[in-house]
Amino acid sequence: MRRKLVIALIILLFVIVLGYPLALAAVAISSPIPPNVGIGDLILCPDTPNCVSSLTGEAPDKSVLPLAYTGDQAVALAQLEAVLEELPRTQIMVSQGGYIHAESRSRIMRFVDDVEFEFDVDSQEIHVRSTSRLGVDDLGVNRRRVQAIREAFNAQQ
Repeated sequence: MRRKLVIALIILLFVIVLGYPLALAAVAISSPIPPNVGIGDLILCPDTPNCVSSLTGEAPDKSVLPLAYTGDQAVALAQLEAVLEELPRTQIMVSQGGYIHAESRSRIMRFVDDVEFEFDVDSQEIHVRSTSRLGVDDLGVNRRRVQAIREAFNAQQ
């Protein structure tokens, strides 16, 4: 009897240890694109701490600076696309009319983050918004991603 209980507990532990991450991965892979992403207009971040943005009006903990460029918008757009294509597990989904939407996936769990860019020709700035589709806290992943993009983009200017 005791042996059957131990075996049952081991099986239960095995299912929990393997099942939970697999279930999270399945949810992450199948997470649909939010309705306000990919349409060409950036919106302010939600109240959750898993988003950063350069839009005016963001809370200080969500605020990042826009990317700056000089010269032609088409050249800057091509440079930004090149930077995004070099980012691991990142794919450009939309690039048109001064707007880029890319998806970045986490290495292990394959969670999807949406990264958007909108060119402001008058100020020669590229506004950016990076947000997680699922969860509440991203442990600073979106902020670090935007910083890495900024550094790579500035190196091309």
